[in-house]
Amino acid sequence: MESTTCQLKEAKEIARNKELLESAHETISKLQEELGTTKMMVKNLTADLGSAQSRSKQAESQFERLKSGIDELQSENDKLKVSNEELIGRLVSEKEKAVEQMNLMNEMGENIKKELDMLRSWKQQAEEREKGSLHANFKTKHKGKWVGLGGSVPSMAKYVVNAHSEGGTCVRCANDLDWLLL
Repeated sequence: MESTTCQLKEAKEIARNKELLESAHETISKLQEELGTTKMMVKNLTADLGSAQSRSKQAESQFERLKSGIDELQSENDKLKVSNEELIGRLVSEKEKAVEQMNLMNEMGENIKKELDMLRSWKQQAEEREKGSLHANFKTKHKGKWVGLGGSVPSMAKYVVNAHSEGGTCVRCANDLDWLLL
């Protein structure tokens, strides 16, 4: 009996070992399937990583190009700002010169107008003198007309010179300006 018990024990042990072996084979088979699946996933992830790295390099390259383009545009913009400020300065300077010239021309025009009025007045006086009524009409017609020119109207002649047939008169005004009446 001992040998049958021993054989029975051995048979049980062999059956248990067979079950363990089958279980190990199933586990190995499942692990090999998982390994295959994992290898596929690693392969796909490696491909995705390569693609992502390529896109990353492209994006980095585009970023560098854009950055250098922005730097160039900024530099050009700074130069244009300086140029614009210079142009504005020159334009303002030229406008100021033009305004000064216009003011000078306006002042000259006013002075010429005053001189023209004064010459017309002198011409009228000469015409009246030719008629012989200068002194009588002078007080009524031209009273205060000389005030705008910086002088005052003389009330009478200071000197009368009879050097020519028509005669000449020298009049000295209150502000010591000499006026020669023709």
